[in-house]
Amino acid sequence: MRKFTLVLALLMLAVSLVSAQEKFVLKFSNVGNEKDGQSVGMLKFKEKIEELTKGQIVCQVYLNSSLYGQDAATEALRKGDLEMNMTSIQMTAEYVPELNMFAATYMFQSYDHIQAIFKGEIGKALFQRVAEKAGYLPLGAWYNGTRQLTLRTSKPIMKPEDLKGIILRMPNTKSFVAAGESLGAKVTPLAYSEVYTALQTGVIDAQDNPLPSVENQKFYEVSKQICLTGHMRDAIWPAINKKVWDRLSPDLQAKMYEAIDYGRKFCDEQNLANEAKLVDFFKSKGLIITTPDLKAFKENSYNYYVKAGLAASWDMDLYKKIQALAK
Repeated sequence: MRKFTLVLALLMLAVSLVSAQEKFVLKFSNVGNEKDGQSVGMLKFKEKIEELTKGQIVCQVYLNSSLYGQDAATEALRKGDLEMNMTSIQMTAEYVPELNMFAATYMFQSYDHIQAIFKGEIGKALFQRVAEKAGYLPLGAWYNGTRQLTLRTSKPIMKPEDLKGIILRMPNTKSFVAAGESLGAKVTPLAYSEVYTALQTGVIDAQDNPLPSVENQKFYEVSKQICLTGHMRDAIWPAINKKVWDRLSPDLQAKMYEAIDYGRKFCDEQNLANEAKLVDFFKSKGLIITTPDLKAFKENSYNYYVKAGLAASWDMDLYKKIQALAK
């Protein structure tokens, strides 16, 4: 009996050692190009995780929608066909309805506000709910910039009523469509890779993205105006398939978090620095920079969510707690 127990113990030890040395290849898909802050951050994550794990985890980064498009990537992540993806609150709200409140316009008031929420208990609880319901775990919240409107028209956009009849491109999710409509525009969903041509040909009149994305994708070449609505501060999530995550040892999981935070710093710092200087850059390219009536836009947006019945499911106690964190 003792001999059998010893053999069993040795077998279990051998299995654990093999498991500890299991190699993981994580394919990461992103729509951005190599200049985007989120792409720079993920390339830094790749360097750091391969260094920390001595090659036990290898990250293969695919940019420019070269592996999956924006919509297909999130579904592939859920199913396990893709190990990692840069997703968002708006994309994830399709699977976790309570996130719709977080996807509303003017929810986050500043970069520090985003960090306070997602690095705290609220963020941790949300990420766990996402893992349970969507099948992937967000590993952090990176700053992708503040979304502004880029338009083909030179007519100044000062109030929501100025957007009446304007065809605004938004990503193809219910929460993004609602966000665009809340500003006063007519929304048409369109893939990110098609935005430049759609602006150029007049299929759409406007698009919304953070200023660094407008520069990197050269949307300014086919636009006449940037309206600084600041309607959405983009907190994007580098996420991993839940089943893949569960296969990682606690040590590897800790190293993943360390590498993700390492990459976040590069992403956040680049986007914050670029936002600070890009308004002057766009002016030099001949674009009109409009500073609209933000109070009017905020009121219009909130009233839209209420009248459309979208705010009925919001946790208003949590909403007030989140807004209090902005002060």
